[in-house]
Amino acid sequence: MFVKAVSCFISQLLKSETSEKIEQHILQHSGFHEALFSLFCLKFDPEKVDLTAYEKLKNELLRRCDEQRDEIERLAIQFVDKALKTNYFLPEKKALAFRLDPHALSPKFGHLPYGIFFVYNPSFFGFHIRFHDIARGGLRTVIAKNEKDVATLAPTILSECYDLALTQQKKNKDIPEGGSKGIIFISQRDELYDAQKAFIESLISLVNFTPNGVLKHAGYICDYYMLPEYLYLGPDEHMHDSMIEWIAEYSKNEGYVVGAAFISGKPEMGINHKEYGVTSWGVTTCMEAVLRFLGFKPEIESFTVKMSGGPDGDVAGNQIVNFYKYYFKTAKLILVRDVSGLLFDPEGLDLKSSSQLFFDAKPIRFYPKEALSEKAFLLHIEVRKGDEVSLVKNQKGALEKVWLSESEADEQLVWQLNQCASDIFIPAGGRPATLNAENVNDFLDAKGNPTARAIIEGANLYLTNEARDFLEKKGVVIIKDSSANKGGVICSSFEVLANLVLTEEEFTREKKILVQEILERIKKCTHDEVSLILQVHKKTNKSCSEISNE
Repeated sequence: MFVKAVSCFISQLLKSETSEKIEQHILQHSGFHEALFSLFCLKFDPEKVDLTAYEKLKNELLRRCDEQRDEIERLAIQFVDKALKTNYFLPEKKALAFRLDPHALSPKFGHLPYGIFFVYNPSFFGFHIRFHDIARGGLRTVIAKNEKDVATLAPTILSECYDLALTQQKKNKDIPEGGSKGIIFISQRDELYDAQKAFIESLISLVNFTPNGVLKHAGYICDYYMLPEYLYLGPDEHMHDSMIEWIAEYSKNEGYVVGAAFISGKPEMGINHKEYGVTSWGVTTCMEAVLRFLGFKPEIESFTVKMSGGPDGDVAGNQIVNFYKYYFKTAKLILVRDVSGLLFDPEGLDLKSSSQLFFDAKPIRFYPKEALSEKAFLLHIEVRKGDEVSLVKNQKGALEKVWLSESEADEQLVWQLNQCASDIFIPAGGRPATLNAENVNDFLDAKGNPTARAIIEGANLYLTNEARDFLEKKGVVIIKDSSANKGGVICSSFEVLANLVLTEEEFTREKKILVQEILERIKKCTHDEVSLILQVHKKTNKSCSEISNE
């Protein structure tokens, strides 16, 4: 399994080669995989450690690589050389875990992080990257639905984790902690909890230390980092409340020094992001500031919005609730796309019905069809007749069901979201790089004008830097993710602090007041930042994204 783990890591650096091909390459080269494992044992097997012999063997292997110009072998040696600790020699483990020197990413990544963990199991793999000694950020799980998904998504997991951690570093400007991110990649939904638990157990085995700073498993783990490590996780995609509670309890039971503060967003002994809408509260604050910048008075003047992300999601769902609570008479939500399909209504969705879907945890396919106005339609990709997909539309007051081919339905999902004209676009769900350099032209109408005047990036990395730059040059006001959706990280930071200094009884007693104060803090921090961005943008004509980065 050691060679499989190394091959998996190298495939993330090379991307052009699959893990299986790299493994085959390592195994077929005469004696290399045995020498590589011997090198690994000389550094990490507590019963065989010999650093003098290690350096000698490493230099011999590197000379051979240089002679053969073998990049795969060089990266395999670099993996071992940059490893700082591993759970490989623990008697019981559910996955292999490695703490790596960030130079293991060199030269493939320019701005090196502070630390990186890599966890491998034949059924999943994952990373945790942080850009500061004390850092926090979410742990998401990416699930491939089929073999095509595996081929597309698997090679990008390290890059996605790196990009999200770097975005988090920029986002965490209002809190003491730096930015981090964790990602677990699996190909089967039914392995979700098993993979998440194995990832957490493996991660904690490499950071759990005694009061004097020595790893609790020091007899099995050779530690070349030799400093205590404090990790803080948060909720993200496919992180359910029951798993959040399990992670907090596991950290406490294992005696990890941060205790339940290891993960934020806990349902009871924490502040659940979805329940209190902390991330969308910042998105709403940004949206209102941008609307005023564009000349709207959103409390009395109508404005149109299109969104990605469904009412059963955290950010999108709470955003719909905010429309209903604060802009019931002025917000016209004309298009929503989620995993179940796409809903378009030029007269605006019924916000009361849409909000109820959030509280019922239902996607847009459950939107009441009778509420559709004329020219509205609901594309429901989960209702099928053979290979055809259902589309319900209102034809002069009567509902009519038509059937689209799969290719037509896929085209409509993308085309409608990009081509629907609105004042504001809020990507509140969707994969990173959904809008990129190759497809950003699809966001322009027939005259070459952007289909939205402003974008509030509620979903992390929905736009690539190239897409942002292209649209901003076209006049679109973009409040990028690290400014727009920072409400969640502000809330998590306060929750971590509260968990560290309050007893469970004290936290429960003060929770209501604490939540209200945090929401006020989120609004102030977000309003101050977006106001400054728009002010400098108006004064200098710099792009809002560039100002956000600065």
